[in-house]
Amino acid sequence: MLKKITEATIEQIAKVLGRELTGSEITSMLENLSLYDFDNDRRVSNPNLTNTTKWRRINESIIAKIHDVYGNHAPLWNVIQYVANPARYIKQPGQWRNLRQSINEILIFNGYELGDDGLINQVIAANTMTEALERTQSLSNRLAPLKLDKRVMMFCREELLREDYFHAIFEASKGLMSRIQSLSGLQLDGTRLIEKSFSLRAPILFLRNNRLQTADERDMYFAISALLKTIVYMYRNPQAHHPKLYDEKNIDDAVSAFVMISKAHRILDNVMDVRGWDE
Repeated sequence: MLKKITEATIEQIAKVLGRELTGSEITSMLENLSLYDFDNDRRVSNPNLTNTTKWRRINESIIAKIHDVYGNHAPLWNVIQYVANPARYIKQPGQWRNLRQSINEILIFNGYELGDDGLINQVIAANTMTEALERTQSLSNRLAPLKLDKRVMMFCREELLREDYFHAIFEASKGLMSRIQSLSGLQLDGTRLIEKSFSLRAPILFLRNNRLQTADERDMYFAISALLKTIVYMYRNPQAHHPKLYDEKNIDDAVSAFVMISKAHRILDNVMDVRGWDE
């Protein structure tokens, strides 16, 4: 359900947008969007007047235009989309992500959001602070308190900045396979790499203090292999023509993937190759 956008909400948005533009850029924007620039009137009586605070200029122009069109909020959307045009941030994806998040933290309570394409969309309005934070936080924000293994992020920083869940997970899983290759000395990939490295008959990699002599030790060894294979099947090489077991656009599924890959890296911290068997 859409909720009325108050002038207080518009003011919040104006403060966010005001940080993104210079005074001259605001002048150009108001002209391009056919919004009234009240500073022009002020200069008639005071030619030496400097520009009003940036966010106030944006705020008063939006509110005046909304009143002119009988409460239609199109002027607000036009200003947001003008400032948040992704093309303006092509070399600053982090700044774009922060801007989008700041806007959505305000709009989500009214049933709107700024999409990755830079356009305003209607969504189900958030009713609580917890719900709003869960829906507007970036993947990086969600991952930060989990204290994941640093090697998870090492391979996918660019994808995380773009909020590209699928490719961020894909690159993180590639990084995990690269580490197994380095530990084992093998140049295989995917499940073949895991099966060869963690073979019960002729293991190349093994856990410290695990001699594979008891059923429990062998079960633990098998569990490690199974975990690594699960990561391969789900994230490393999912078949395009088969339904995926996770939603590549769902942030909760992305968090689960990174937690699993982080767990695998920490298990590998306790893995040695056959040369260390007698240690």
